[in-house]
Amino acid sequence: MRNPLARLLPVLALICIGSNAHAAPPDLTGTWEVIGNHPSLQPESGVVPFTPAAQAAYAKNVAATKAGDLSWDNSQTCIPPGVPRIFTINQPFQILQEPDVVTFLFQLQRLVNFIYLDPKIPVNDDPTFMGQAFGKWQGDTLVGQLYGFKPNTFLDNEGMPHSEDLKITESFTPEGSSKLVGRFHIEDDQTFTKPWDAVLTFKRMPNTRIQEDICVERTKR
Repeated sequence: MRNPLARLLPVLALICIGSNAHAAPPDLTGTWEVIGNHPSLQPESGVVPFTPAAQAAYAKNVAATKAGDLSWDNSQTCIPPGVPRIFTINQPFQILQEPDVVTFLFQLQRLVNFIYLDPKIPVNDDPTFMGQAFGKWQGDTLVGQLYGFKPNTFLDNEGMPHSEDLKITESFTPEGSSKLVGRFHIEDDQTFTKPWDAVLTFKRMPNTRIQEDICVERTKR
């Protein structure tokens, strides 16, 4: 005689799948800071696929930096550093998580970036230093599509350039309760011959409070 529960198994499987599909996302709320020092943004594998012009521009900025010349770096005059550079800087940032938006509050210059999860939020067509992002949860990973960048920021602390065509797919996946892995998929046909990925890891800073940071005061020193 056939087990009557056998007929229920497909239904139970669908219920489980549906339950998982609507499971609450992980809570990323808290204060984080990048692990390690990252003067240059390193690809996950291989080398950065620069175009010849971009390679020359980057080499010039790297040489200037080593010589102590930061005249290329407009963040020295309080221009926002841009993305993903701001994540490579050893200063904390706070994540505030809501159903329709995830907010990144950086100590540096008290800058704010948003990943909007509600597609009904109007799009801003004007380029910005930090870009704008719309995203969604994919399982335990927060994924944001960033675009609309002004071209006068840099991708790292040694002057890696980009153009107004820059697009970044950033994703944040928790590993346990105290570690967060950020992946940055970078596309810019004017600067790179193909897309490439960089990965940064962040540690939770439970006893750290975001402090005031007044850029004009720092630049007077």
